[in-house]
Amino acid sequence: MACVHGCHAEGLVDVIVYNSPDDPSKFNRGFAFLDYDSHKSASAARRTITSTRLQVWGSEVIVEWAEPQEEPDEETMSKVVCHLSRNPV
Repeated sequence: MACVHGCHAEGLVDVIVYNSPDDPSKFNRGFAFLDYDSHKSASAARRTITSTRLQVWGSEVIVEWAEPQEEPDEETMSKVVCHLSRNPV
């Protein structure tokens, strides 16, 4: 998968960008998650982005590590009887 200015994003698996909950027409909330196939690939991309001072829409890109969310196990999910969803579409 290629990124801005033709640099190659080795190991990039997915890009996740969320809409604004207040205004669905605003596609970008000011952050995105880039999912890589390995920590090594993510680390190399982070070094590249931070060393080139990459800008998107006139703002410098700041890279921070995201904490992975653990999915609940099947036993826990089998006990769920109600799910609260805010701002349903």
